[in-house]
Amino acid sequence: MWDANSGQHLLTLNGPVVGRSVMFAPDAKTIMSVCQPSPDGTTVCIWDAGTGQMIRQLELELSVYSFWDEKLEGSMSSQRLNEMVDLAKFSWDGKHIITGLRSGEVRVWDADMGEGMGKGTRVLGIHDNTIQSASFSQDGRFVLSGSSDDTVCVWDSNNNG
Repeated sequence: MWDANSGQHLLTLNGPVVGRSVMFAPDAKTIMSVCQPSPDGTTVCIWDAGTGQMIRQLELELSVYSFWDEKLEGSMSSQRLNEMVDLAKFSWDGKHIITGLRSGEVRVWDADMGEGMGKGTRVLGIHDNTIQSASFSQDGRFVLSGSSDDTVCVWDSNNNG
């Protein structure tokens, strides 16, 4: 973290930080970052902005999708999609987190910093490629997402898909 006026270095987050996506919570007391992947998915980390200490990790589990596989004589097959998180952002009121996944999924999470953090996840929609950018509207009703599939979508944040 840097002082915007003086350029002085103030704080370094030490841990599994990946620099793809970092942001302050609206209250500026916490920082969210995308962390290095775990064996079962990707972690979003929440940090204390005053001390640089990690407060919480939100594990994003890999999704398993089933499909009809002609090569396996018409049986069902399962495949894990690449669920690496490329971005994570707080809503304007700090109550929700949006994640953009490499698989193209746009997800919304409850941002409660207590034990309920990460509960109530829902997939808003799926692009055909990696999510490059996303943000909430100021009233929190809509989510805007941009993908490397050359599309920009507007989602109703209260809708499940």
